[in-house]
Formats: sequence, C-alpha cells, structure tokens
Amino acid sequence: MSCSLPTGTGGSTDRARSVSAPPNRAKPSGSLALILAAVLSLSAIPASALTWYTVEVIAFKRAGDAALQAEIWPADPGRPDVLGAVSLTSGPSDGSRGFELLESSRLKLRDVAARLRRSEAYQPLLHIAWRQPGYTRGRARTVHIHSRLPNPYQSAGDIGVIDGTLRLSRARYLHLDTDLLYFRSDPDRASLGFSVPSQASVFRMREDRRMRSSELHYLDHPMFGLLVLVTPNSPAAPEASGAPNDPPAPAE
Repeated sequence: MSCSLPTGTGGSTDRARSVSAPPNRAKPSGSLALILAAVLSLSAIPASALTWYTVEVIAFKRAGDAALQAEIWPADPGRPDVLGAVSLTSGPSDGSRGFELLESSRLKLRDVAARLRRSEAYQPLLHIAWRQPGYTRGRARTVHIHSRLPNPYQSAGDIGVIDGTLRLSRARYLHLDTDLLYFRSDPDRASLGFSVPSQASVFRMREDRRMRSSELHYLDHPMFGLLVLVTPNSPAAPEASGAPNDPPAPAE
C-alpha cells in the first residue's frame, strides 16, 4: 500500500483526514509510518454470497496540546447517533457468533498497539475486535464502540475516552462510516466534580471511507486517530442473517 500520512494540525475540525495525502502534504512522523508499514495484501470484493468479516480497531490519542492550540475548536461538535446501534457483547468468545468482542489473544494488531504505547507521540485508548456479516449499504448495522468495552486499555479513561459508531457495508469495495468522539477527560468523572480542561474537551471525527479488506487503514484527526483492519473469514457460525447473536438486518 502506498500511503503518506499528514502530521500537521491544520484542516477541517470535523472531518478525518484521508490515508492517502496529496503530494504536497507533509509525510508522517517516523514512528507512525513504521507502524502503518505492517499492511496485508489488497483485495477487491467479489459479488458473491454473504461474507463475514473480522473488524479490528485501535483508537489512540496524540501526545501534547499542539493541535489544541493550533486550531479553533467548536465547544459542542455534536454527537453521534447511537440510538438503534448494535451493542457489542462481552465475555469469552472464539468468534463463532456475530457482534461479540473477541478475546484479546485473537487480536492481530497487538504488536502495532504495543508500538504505539511505547512511542512518545501516541497513546492507545481502545483496542477491540469483533466479527460481523458484510451487509449491503442499505442493510448494514451501525455498531456502538466506546472505551468502557473490555479491552487492554480500558483503564485509559483517565487520559481520554472514545465513544461513537462505526458502520461497515459491502459493495464492490468495503465502506466504513465513522462517527467518533474523543473526550480529553472522562465525562463521568468530570460530572463528579473533577477538573475539566479550560480548552475544548471533546472532538469529533466523521468520515465515509472506501476500504479494501485485509489492509490496514488509518483515519486521522489532529487530536486522535483510528487504525482499522477488516479481514474476511470463514465463520464457524452459519453464513446467514439469522446466525446466533446477529440482530435482524433492517429492510432495504
């Protein structure tokens, strides 16, 4: 994959940056460029029967407040619509059912997350994976993800909280609709009287990204970022919309 990632803090405050930057855009910092070099083969999606996918995401914050000072941020960027979104279930899972969190031992990007954690520029906030059917755009499910889901960085709420939705759909290529909020402090702790930053404390990333399966994708925002890997697999569960723990698909 050929990708040049931006490192500047300018640009839209409400849209995530593309993984393929224009030629005149600055190249990524060395640490993140090395992390993103671990990508797999590209593959377009054949028009065939329902395919199941493993979706793995890492959300991380950027260290320092340079971006905070460089732009004017809205006090209230709005909120993602989580009503009706699928809630991921927790508990030991071998991936045989849909929309269940996979065990941490089944995460493929553990080394990537570890490199982020060891770097001085980034801090992981959330690392989860689940399996789901790849429905067409009209039938695709919106999935609610947030920092309180069981994951290796669940205690990172002291330094930031992720909350929002992802929606994976399938046509010739995969499409991922992202609508995420990053809170610089835990909103529940703030409501209990803990100190809240005087600057903007919540930031929103929204993007509709065309993707290829088995390729590591980077969604960028001046304050935080998202790494997404979507891998097709042959499920143990029946490849049918009525598989266990697979909520009924909305009508076209």
